[in-house]
Amino acid sequence: MIRLLRVKKFYPIGIKGSVLVILTLMLLVGDGTSSLGQQSTGTIQSLTFESQILATNGFDAERRLKVYLPPGYESSEERYPVLYMIHGHTANERSFLSQSNFLGMPSPMNVLYENLLADGEAVSMIIVFPNVNRTEDPATDKPHEDHIAQEIVPFIDETYRTLTDRTNRLIGGHSRGAADAITISLEYPELFSLVGSLATGPVQRFGDLPRTLITSHNQDEFPLDLYVLVGQTDNLVILGKEIRDWNDELDALLSTTEISYEYVEIFGDHLSILTRGINRMLQHFAVQLTTSAE
Repeated sequence: MIRLLRVKKFYPIGIKGSVLVILTLMLLVGDGTSSLGQQSTGTIQSLTFESQILATNGFDAERRLKVYLPPGYESSEERYPVLYMIHGHTANERSFLSQSNFLGMPSPMNVLYENLLADGEAVSMIIVFPNVNRTEDPATDKPHEDHIAQEIVPFIDETYRTLTDRTNRLIGGHSRGAADAITISLEYPELFSLVGSLATGPVQRFGDLPRTLITSHNQDEFPLDLYVLVGQTDNLVILGKEIRDWNDELDALLSTTEISYEYVEIFGDHLSILTRGINRMLQHFAVQLTTSAE
């Protein structure tokens, strides 16, 4: 089932604030081969820095992240949209970039992206893969959400040639990472305009969907577009409900708001939908970014 509801045009609204992040290591590494050949591949940087927010809240302060730079980044002066892609529970910043039997991805996300880019179905962008690995304790959620919005986003904007208006800042994720992405976009609406949710579950600290954040969102001031995808056979149980049921509830809740969203069900379970889900999400983002630029 594919439904498109209340698609609206986006307007740029500036970013607010900045937070100092301490960079301790930067290492440039290759991103492997792609079907496009050596000339059309991007590069991946591996970074480690110390999070003041996580340290203050009693968590491991040293955090890793991967930053994918698209083909042509190093030889141009162009500025790029940025997608923040959050992994699920027990995964890490490397998971989307590996040929992973665990995630059911025969090709890494950067290769999927570059194939779409070569076919004109994606736009050039920077993709950031943070590490927000944590326990299931609900108390771990908010500090990690703040870590992304208050530390990683400013650091990326200060370090790379990014487009810093919210129209060109995207956030997505899988499973618990999708719940993070939705929550962060609603708690920091001045930062993000596009959200990709692949097989989201509930937010642990709420024990539910972020219902109040969704119903209280000011769509007129901060136009938001959500792409929500779930597998028709996703029967993974989180907090007493299957993932497909959580997504059905999210669909019903969003339909009562002014938030622009697309809800998609495809055949597959919690992991087998990832390759197709990532492709569809990136294609959706490309359409929205192109529309907002017109």
